Formats: sequence, structure tokens, C-alpha cells
Amino acid sequence: MIRSKSIGGLFLTALVTVIGQSAYAITLVPGDLSKPLPGTNSAALANLTGGTLLDSLVANFLSPYWSGQVYTTVIKETTGKLSFLYQIKMVTGGDHNITRMTTTDFTGFTTDVDYLSDSFTGFGFVAPVNTPSNPFFADRQTADVVGFAFRDGSTIMGLTAGQTSSVMYVRTDATNYTKGDSYIIDGKVASVSSFAPTGSVPGPLALIPFGVGLLSSFARRRRK
Repeated sequence: MIRSKSIGGLFLTALVTVIGQSAYAITLVPGDLSKPLPGTNSAALANLTGGTLLDSLVANFLSPYWSGQVYTTVIKETTGKLSFLYQIKMVTGGDHNITRMTTTDFTGFTTDVDYLSDSFTGFGFVAPVNTPSNPFFADRQTADVVGFAFRDGSTIMGLTAGQTSSVMYVRTDATNYTKGDSYIIDGKVASVSSFAPTGSVPGPLALIPFGVGLLSSFARRRRK
């Protein structure tokens, strides 16, 4: 009987873990390639949608193929951790679609990602225009870069002219932020300013030069 309860408890824990991940985000670690995104209802993200807007930026992008804007915000969740939200508006495109967006720099931070599937319009975002306008996959091929892919590998070939994407998010364990960069990609690459997490205090390695400087100063005073 005890064995049965133990197995049942383990199963329930595993089930809650799986449900929790699919309900809130997909966790990315460095080296992850093309993880499918299920989409998340904003009601399931009360910590995020009930958070505080810290900063926002609208950046224009232009390439020989397309033009548009990227809207980026930094949200302080009710937990105190920071989330970074993105939305792409493609104005012109011709025969070229936007297939991918990447954003940096997330080195040293956790990244839980997905998109809001219910036309979230908080924090100044607008409802998506035309469907599907959501990313299908996310990746973190290297420690610094998180990517979203807008082609499904068969019929949907990316964002087209006149489309506005769903709101994408990267939830982190950061408590401070700084300037970052995002990149719109399809053959050509357009760079825009955005935001990125940053550490609040220097780590032990960063303090070594400071410590060496203090020792040197002390040694000079002793010689005098």
C-alpha cells in the first residue's frame, strides 16, 4: 500500500510538472533547438500580466525586403523577476516574409518562453493582425541568444506584409535590465534596439581586479 501511494505521488508530481510547463512557458537552456511553442492564455500568467511596466521601446526596422516596427517592453512580475515582451508589426514585405526574430543577451539567466495566444493588449500591445501570426518554435542555440521562428516548415512561411505578430515573452530570473538588441531575419538581417537582463551585483571574478587594486594601494602606502 505504501509503495502504491509512493508511485502515485511521483506520478502526480510529474503530471503537475508537465502541466506547469505547458501552461506557463517552455524552458530553454543553451543548446536547445526548435522547441515547439503551444501558446499560453494570459489568464494563466497572472504574475506577468499583473506586473508593472518598467520600460518600453518602439523601434523601426528596414531592409531591402521589408519594413516595420518591433515593440519591446520590460515587465517586473509580481514575483519581482523581469520578463521581456516583444511584438512585430510588418508593414511592407513584397515576396519576402519575416521567418525569425532573435534577441540578446540572456547569458547567465533562465529563459522561459512562449507567446500569448489570446490577443493580449496590455502594456500597450495590440491584438495580432491576420492568422497565424504566432511563432511556431523557439530556440536558444547559444547562451546569449533566444530565437523565435515564424515558419512551420510546411505551409506557413513567416510573417507577411500587413501582419502583426502575437506577443512573445521571455521570462527570466533577472531583477535588473539594460540595453539589448533584437534582429529581424529572412535573407537580410535588420537590427533594432531592445532590452536585456543584467546582473545586479558583480560576481566574484569581477571583484578580483578591484581586490588587486586595493592590495597594490596598500603595498604602496607601506613602502612610503
